[in-house]
Amino acid sequence: MTDRQDRKRLTDRAQLVRLWSYLRPYRARVTLALGLLAASFAIELIGPVLIRSAIDGPLMATARGGDMDAELARLSWLAAGYLACILAGAALGLTFARTAARVGRSVVRDLRVALWGKLVRVDARWHDRNPSGRVVTRMTTDLENLDELVSSGGLHAVFDLMKLGGFVVVLAFVQPEVFVLGLIAVPFAAVISLVFRRAARAAYGEVRTRVADQAAFTAEFALGIRTVRVYGREDLVDARYDGLNRATRVAWQRTVRCFAAFFASVDFVMRAAQAALLLVGGRAVALGSSTPGALVQAWLYFGKLQEPIRELGERWHVLQSALSSAERILAILDEPDGPSEPADPIAPRGGGGVRFESVEFAYEPGRPVLRGVDLSIDPGATVAIVGPTGAGKSTLLALLSRLHDPDHGRILLDGVPVDRLPLRELRQRVAVVPQEPLLFDGSVLDNVRLFDEAIDAATVERTIDAIGARGVFDARGGLTAQVGERGQLLSRGERQLVAFARALLARPEVLVLDEATASVDSATEGRLQAALAALRAGRTCLVVAHRLATVRDADRIVVIEQGRVVETGRHADLVTAGGVYAGMHRAATALA
Repeated sequence: MTDRQDRKRLTDRAQLVRLWSYLRPYRARVTLALGLLAASFAIELIGPVLIRSAIDGPLMATARGGDMDAELARLSWLAAGYLACILAGAALGLTFARTAARVGRSVVRDLRVALWGKLVRVDARWHDRNPSGRVVTRMTTDLENLDELVSSGGLHAVFDLMKLGGFVVVLAFVQPEVFVLGLIAVPFAAVISLVFRRAARAAYGEVRTRVADQAAFTAEFALGIRTVRVYGREDLVDARYDGLNRATRVAWQRTVRCFAAFFASVDFVMRAAQAALLLVGGRAVALGSSTPGALVQAWLYFGKLQEPIRELGERWHVLQSALSSAERILAILDEPDGPSEPADPIAPRGGGGVRFESVEFAYEPGRPVLRGVDLSIDPGATVAIVGPTGAGKSTLLALLSRLHDPDHGRILLDGVPVDRLPLRELRQRVAVVPQEPLLFDGSVLDNVRLFDEAIDAATVERTIDAIGARGVFDARGGLTAQVGERGQLLSRGERQLVAFARALLARPEVLVLDEATASVDSATEGRLQAALAALRAGRTCLVVAHRLATVRDADRIVVIEQGRVVETGRHADLVTAGGVYAGMHRAATALA
């Protein structure tokens, strides 16, 4: 399922209402920013008034033979006032920029915290559907787009609307004929904006999707570059990236065409109105019903009327980009959380007994992975779970750790439903070693203790000794050896040893091994098996394995097929029974 299919469509108004909830804690600063803009607008209105006064006053008086010195003194005062307006406007603009930037960074910080918290809590199935590159885009590019909206675009858009209305009203008092021209021109520009709005929204949505697809592919390629090179697929990867790049370019070109058409249309309407202003205003001056200063003042105001219309187009560029990003971010925030903390938790009990009661689960509706699984495991027992690929083995154990909750039925640990246990307690008591462990960029020490500095190096060393891997990591440089991104600096077997030490460090009551020895060599597997034999005493151990040789000595073997438990028993008994397990055993023996 794609990101576009994943997200819920929200109207612009609904998105802005949601975003306002993040602005509300900073409404005092927002009010201050709007006040600064209003003061800036008031000062902007004064400039043309001073120019009119200069034309109709000192300049006209001098032309009629007035006192040159007195009129030049008046002109100097008017020029000084105009300069003061410029300086005051600059000071207000600087203060506004700093205030708006603080608001923007604060809101983005809050959104980043909320989004990160959601990504940590969201149901694991969402992460299965969305590649890491797309998630990175949400946390970076999309949040920066919102920052631009909050810190400048949104407030300036409100200001531009204020200016648009203000200049039209002022024109009504300065020169009524020009006011009528404004009333005709502005609706035309508004209609153009509405048409542009629809095209721009679709174009920006496409851009954001293409950028996210490109980022996702880049992230996947960075992780899989060795595979690409081993199979000599560089040219094919280049071609695929070039295709994604072309799609992004086409999407951007569509937005450029939208804006080019918008600005050209608005310019035509406003310049045509300005030509009419020259004719109407000049006629009024010629007939004596107006003055040259009033005509210049009206001309300046009408010119300023174009600014908010053009600026609104620019702000619309920011708004559409931000709303496309907001739609994706808010859609993530609306995703259901994964398993949550119980409302009425029960204190955990010791032992390690596990029971599955009529458990059913599906990743997608109508496609069940587990179908009515009933299984009871005694404390301290070692139980192997086998079956064909896709039978539901790993899913069953993921439910035990509450990575997912079952759709039906329940799972109990020592007689307590796992959804009644605090998540931290549950996951400390159930340790999982996956087939492909995830290692973080850092040292062996950091990865074994998972960055918990409360665990000292001596404890980690004892844990590594317990699995017989001290010599392996000493050869690498000890606990300070760097593992690289995803553990790329270690061999597969060494990565598995780190994951195994990580699990043992938790001292769990239930140890889950999901194909944990499938990627190690025989010597390393021998060390692991020796360590496991000593650790199984008093600890429940659940083992998922395809290699039947690794589960022969299990206390019980459970065979799962198509999401159901079809057989259970010891190795010898199941081979003798001639069922599913016996067939798997014969196939494995033939391949040996």
